[in-house]
Amino acid sequence: MRFGALSDRMGLTARHAALTIALSLAAAFMPGWAGTQAMPPQHIASGDAHSLKQMVLASAGHVGALVRDGWMPISAHVPTPSALKSRPRSVHYRVGNFADGGAAYPSVQEAIDAARNDALQGLLTTDRIVIGIAPGMYPGLVFVPHLPLPISLIGLGDSPQEVRLVADLAAGEAGSQMKLRYTLPKDSPYQACAFRPIIGTACSPVVWVRNKGFQLSNLTIENTHAVQTGRSAQQAVALSTEADQVHLSRVHLVGHQDTLYLRTPSNREIARVFVEHTHVSGDVDFIFGSATAFFAHSQIHTKGTRNLGRTWIAAPSTHLLSPFGFVFEACEFTADANVPPATSHLARQWFAGARCSPYGNTGMQCDLGENSSDPLRTPLEAVGKMSVYRSKIAVHVDHRSAWAPWQSDPDHPAYRPIQLNSDDFWRNLVLGKRDPVAMGYSRTSPMEHFLVEHCNWWSVDRAEGTKCP
Repeated sequence: MRFGALSDRMGLTARHAALTIALSLAAAFMPGWAGTQAMPPQHIASGDAHSLKQMVLASAGHVGALVRDGWMPISAHVPTPSALKSRPRSVHYRVGNFADGGAAYPSVQEAIDAARNDALQGLLTTDRIVIGIAPGMYPGLVFVPHLPLPISLIGLGDSPQEVRLVADLAAGEAGSQMKLRYTLPKDSPYQACAFRPIIGTACSPVVWVRNKGFQLSNLTIENTHAVQTGRSAQQAVALSTEADQVHLSRVHLVGHQDTLYLRTPSNREIARVFVEHTHVSGDVDFIFGSATAFFAHSQIHTKGTRNLGRTWIAAPSTHLLSPFGFVFEACEFTADANVPPATSHLARQWFAGARCSPYGNTGMQCDLGENSSDPLRTPLEAVGKMSVYRSKIAVHVDHRSAWAPWQSDPDHPAYRPIQLNSDDFWRNLVLGKRDPVAMGYSRTSPMEHFLVEHCNWWSVDRAEGTKCP
């Protein structure tokens, strides 16, 4: 694959990024929020990846009241298989079959449950629980709970493909059926899911994480739902994270629709995820959610298994006041050979939980209320932010319209046009016969960009613009 000229286009407006910003922090929307001015592209281009990562992942807390806590994940902090093999005592719990015949748990969940019990009883003297998993396939659902200590799940094979956590679970399944097919981890949200007539997307992950500081390395997680023959494909999550300071390194995440769900514990809370040297594959919205995530040196792969005709890579639902959504730096956006050119989009902005649109011809059906805490504000303020920087983008992504609307029909209840920036957010409210000022919003100046595609190498010929390192 040959990657051609550098991109100097942001969103749908040609040459726009070269004239404005390439990456931005949140600016003032709500009263009392002290925003940070957007940075020009030359400032980003002159910085290194370390500085960019530090900027994105530096702050924690709640939107509008973020605090820098110094979290800076690096590869050296994640235990490697070779290091664990040379120091067996550094593995606190083992899973699978080992040549030495030593004690090990048969399943990943049993090891996690043992670690949980020991941690809650104060029996552990370590500052991190390390669980080593021998090569093999481990079917079933896995829940990693919130604990006083962070957990590391490390595959001990020579490659991520040698350790596989797999399940076949989809959003349209009945809770009663899920309970029959799988052993549900105790004290987990899966237990509540079992009482739902239809479990929904949130209940469909193979691995569900609520552990702050969680690390995952050198293994594969796959939701095999769409692979099964004779079944209609639905949302089927491989990994769902719902915690802060999550670090994924050398992981393969495999699915079709909704492969990687990056969530926040609550609507206005920041949850940070660092993803490096990882392969994520799918075909529809396969990286989605409201968390802040920094992807480095990873492969984002669009699959052509289902021959859908049109695909979407990401679906961010970032809060309006959250400084960052998904940021991709030095990544590769690739696809199966049978995915047609210009049929994929980098992202469409997802407003989770929306039952109606505040925009378009059905806009007046949404009663947003005057109170900023009104539940209907949640989908409105889930503006979705994503930046792609210094990455290689294959021909399957439509370089003329890298971003797509969630729904383009103004008469559709879920109508939502592309919102490239804060001016679009303001303008759409006005067009929907809303008064942004009466709703408590302040117009940002200069505007903040929500969707950024800048300094990338495309596999199609494009006129070379802004020089980037």
